[in-house]
Amino acid sequence: MLTSDLNFADYFYYLLKLEADNLHVASSDWSVGSVLNKETSDSILKNISRFILDGDETEVLLKLKELNNPSNICGRVFRPGEATYTCRSCAVDPTCVFCRECFVRSEHKNHKYKLHSSSGGGCCDCGDPEAWKQHPACSRHNVDQHHSSDDARTRLPTKLQENGEYFFHTLLKFVVDMFTVEHTEVLDLPPSLQSSSSVDKFATVVFNDESHTFDYVIGVLSHAVHCTSNRAADFATVIDREGRSTVLCGSKTQCRNAKELVTNPLHNSLDTLKTEVMHIYNVVYQEFALEILAWLTKLAEISEGLRLILCHVLLKPQDNGDSFITMLMMSDTKLWKVARNAYHQLVMSTCLLFNDQKRIFAVAYVKAYPKLISQYLLDDHEHSESITSISVQLFTVPTLVHYLMVEHNLLNVITDTMISVCCVRTSDHREEHEISLKFDPRRLQKNLRRTGFCFYDLKYALTNVPTQWTQAISEKFQQFFANFAHYLASMEGMDAVVRKRDRHLEREQEWESGVTMHMRFIPIMRQLYKWCCVNVNLLIEVFRNKKATTMECRENLIKLVPYNGTTYQCVDYDITEKPVSVHYPLTRLLAGLFVKCGSLGIKFEEIGISFDILSLAEPSMRCLSLCGQVFAGAWRRNGLSLANQVFYCRDYRCRTESFNRDIQLLQACAANMDPDHFFVAILDKMNLMDDTRFEEHLTSFTEEFISILIFVVVERYMVGVGEVTWDEILKREVIHTLGDGAKPHSKIHKYLGEEAMDNPDWERILSEVADYKPSTSVNSVARYELKTDHLDHISPFFYHYNSGQANAHNEVLKRKKANNLS
Repeated sequence: MLTSDLNFADYFYYLLKLEADNLHVASSDWSVGSVLNKETSDSILKNISRFILDGDETEVLLKLKELNNPSNICGRVFRPGEATYTCRSCAVDPTCVFCRECFVRSEHKNHKYKLHSSSGGGCCDCGDPEAWKQHPACSRHNVDQHHSSDDARTRLPTKLQENGEYFFHTLLKFVVDMFTVEHTEVLDLPPSLQSSSSVDKFATVVFNDESHTFDYVIGVLSHAVHCTSNRAADFATVIDREGRSTVLCGSKTQCRNAKELVTNPLHNSLDTLKTEVMHIYNVVYQEFALEILAWLTKLAEISEGLRLILCHVLLKPQDNGDSFITMLMMSDTKLWKVARNAYHQLVMSTCLLFNDQKRIFAVAYVKAYPKLISQYLLDDHEHSESITSISVQLFTVPTLVHYLMVEHNLLNVITDTMISVCCVRTSDHREEHEISLKFDPRRLQKNLRRTGFCFYDLKYALTNVPTQWTQAISEKFQQFFANFAHYLASMEGMDAVVRKRDRHLEREQEWESGVTMHMRFIPIMRQLYKWCCVNVNLLIEVFRNKKATTMECRENLIKLVPYNGTTYQCVDYDITEKPVSVHYPLTRLLAGLFVKCGSLGIKFEEIGISFDILSLAEPSMRCLSLCGQVFAGAWRRNGLSLANQVFYCRDYRCRTESFNRDIQLLQACAANMDPDHFFVAILDKMNLMDDTRFEEHLTSFTEEFISILIFVVVERYMVGVGEVTWDEILKREVIHTLGDGAKPHSKIHKYLGEEAMDNPDWERILSEVADYKPSTSVNSVARYELKTDHLDHISPFFYHYNSGQANAHNEVLKRKKANNLS
């Protein structure tokens, strides 16, 4: 049959049906791996290529490559383990990277940079002006773009211009049919592939999961398909690498018997290996679809015009209203590893390289985002193998994020998805809020690690702080902030504990989830404050709303406390009798807004609302008092779970949005109320009004009480609290980090935290206050030692010191003084 007598779709399916029996490897020639006959597959692809390109593939592609516009963007898709480079001085955020070829041709090789190993799926940002503060392109991609992408399409041969979309539509429809519809029998195939005479040959296909070990899979397969351990090990390797493997080819009965043995519950496993019995035609057609995707990706990488046509076909709505790319995304978790990677690579090589098409794809992705996340939570593959990993390519582009935020409510879509994962909605009888959120730790524990990627997505989106505010951006941000605040309100006071007095806690409380959630909130909070500080009016409006939301979360009873002949009003809440927690994210968000108001010179009178500052600061008082009493040993019967929570509350990983915010809120409280009243409120919260109640802990309680007062009065090294600069803050942090002894560069970097790392001058400050001491042996490391003339700047009451660090600091001072005297 001549190709000129057929349209392409007929010709394509004619070839597949003609070679159906030859497309799979003969049983005698197959042992392990793909059942696709590579020789037949290449022959079909060669015929398809000749039909579409109208000539020899190699020669035609060389000519098409010459028709491309000069490329001003790299877009190289990284393979797992490939080296990537990011410039510490010029990158807009740490996700902006160069491939090696672009990096060595760029100015950034002379800057301070970081080298990473890619997990796969990302692409090179060379040529993207939104990814770099300066020098956005290497010498190869530093070209003026005077041509639109449509020009490349008009320079294609006439046949490809007129019929390219039809050709690619036919191929992609076949791929989507093979991947999105479950095929086990011949009758499940599309009508154009069904044959009246089909062989009785089936395949048992075993799929990968993260629940079973190699040894388990090897043992099961050895028993099920009656093979040697070495061959079973080869099967297991293919299953792990590619996501699935055919383990037996034979009659339907033979394959079903093998499946029953693989899924036999007698193997002492709670979860059985996913196994399917599929007709051999279905298996080879799916594997041939992978070959088509690889070929299309190759065309997209070579020809700009073909890449543009592929974009249009992928993103064009079909008869059911969804585009091909949407259909593939919604079936992502049903696909095996290599199938996912194949269409991910195609998306990266097409849709993400044109701004207009990238926007269309981003809209489709945001619309599908809640469903994709819910599917990913139930999936059994790593994040790098999920379509949700593509968020970083979309949510780190400022113009795209602002468009999605205004037109498609991006921030609320992500927040609502987080709420649906972590919270349950409960009825509330208050008139203003008929539905309230309740945080559900059990739902979170099940998917704690996977849920974290929603937080990363929100952080990526918030990284793009607008330089110019519009009314639409302001309204959408306020809506998001209100939604996010209610999410934080659901966690206010979570993992609360009641003091055990008579006996020890029988079972340790689960605490890791709350601390992990807190760590993931920290980068989001930092970005929220940056958004608020861009616009003073927005900050004032947000502060008003958050103050109201915070007060709704608690109902405080007031009691009268007599002290030194005067009676003071204090909140009636005894932390030794009632539940108390270290988690108050909404209160600490308000504390952060207090500080940002101070940094912009906004006085409380300008905000235009009245403050019950003592009630606002009540959760922070509870938390600081709890920490002090735990350090004093009054809560030992509550076990290690509480001790660990208190430890992380002041640890360098969490203190920025916990302990530091509590101190700042108490400072705001002390500055806006009578000092004696503030003194009595802290004294009452620490249970020091009655000397006989905690007589055995009285001295320790008093020491912790005095420490809190010292922190409130002395620790004013924060923009918005004291009149200091970031350089002065960072210098003080570095001095105290080295105050308890010399440390290597990595430890200093770790202790200072991410907020300090945003200051590009921190290493200059480090060299000013410390001397570099090189390693003296193979087993030693290079360290930085504090210069002697900065010892007087160290305070033993520094609020980030624990008792061990304070003691070590005193020993260092004694040793230094002894050396100076000698």
